[in-house]
Amino acid sequence: MWLQQSRSSLFCLGLSLFALGSAVEAAPKAKPILGEAIFAQGRIQVIAQSAKKQTQANAQHQARLAAQRALARAVGELPFAAEKSVADLVRYPQIAQGVQQILRGAKSCGHGFHSGHGQAWHCLRLSLAGEQGVRRAMSPITHPYQLPAGGAYLSGDALKEEPVKRGLRLNLNDLKKMIPFSLRKEGAPQGPVDGVVIDVRALPYTPTLYKRLVDPRSWALYDPRNVEHGVWLARGSGGHAYSMGSAKAELRRLGSANPLVIKGEQVTATMDLMIRHTDAQKLQQADDQNGFLRKGRLVYLLEPLVETGGSVP
Repeated sequence: MWLQQSRSSLFCLGLSLFALGSAVEAAPKAKPILGEAIFAQGRIQVIAQSAKKQTQANAQHQARLAAQRALARAVGELPFAAEKSVADLVRYPQIAQGVQQILRGAKSCGHGFHSGHGQAWHCLRLSLAGEQGVRRAMSPITHPYQLPAGGAYLSGDALKEEPVKRGLRLNLNDLKKMIPFSLRKEGAPQGPVDGVVIDVRALPYTPTLYKRLVDPRSWALYDPRNVEHGVWLARGSGGHAYSMGSAKAELRRLGSANPLVIKGEQVTATMDLMIRHTDAQKLQQADDQNGFLRKGRLVYLLEPLVETGGSVP
């Protein structure tokens, strides 16, 4: 008798612990990735909930639809260039088609149901990089002539900016005579420069999908349209990090051992990043030697985000 009561008590305790565990698992462990953090982490992540007091099937269906809407809204709000967002560009059928395609390919990052509340949640994520990423949807603008055969394309008019001005490539020997400095001064890396970290912490810098790095004459030192399509898909306008250590670690993953570190001078009206003339010369000289900009080996160093907390939307 005592043994049966003990087993019954243990069984009830087990059910209670199981219910407690289910309630904990019903809460999402993932966090939304929105705004500026999208560019630092390379992906969008949204979490949406259903209304309460629903059946499990209805709640999960509602949560999934809400997550799809939230993801579409987050993609549309992504800044592309200057004052344009992705939503401003979907009026072009090629862009609209590409955005719809990547949204259909979004990956689940978790889902759950809280039986006590009758409420479900669903998490969706979408990468910026890759053939199924956001940059691929923008390729008809940035790389109209590098798309697969039969791919839709747009002219550069969608950007509504001046034609690309490419920096003048001088002979290295002539350039050395013109520049009264050495790349080894001011704490520059010892060895061939093979990447660049651009410190924008003192500037009102906003990450965008399309951004040029320019000199004071508005000549493009780095333009995503001038790199191979694969580099655009993988790197876009460059990486973003919140610490110097993270920036250099990202470059090391790309094969850069000796990055140059320079400071951004100004954000232009078209949201390009301008650097000083002397820094532009340093960068151009180093890139002439190693061609690291063509490989997208640049990272923007941002001011760390302040955690504000909040609940799941």
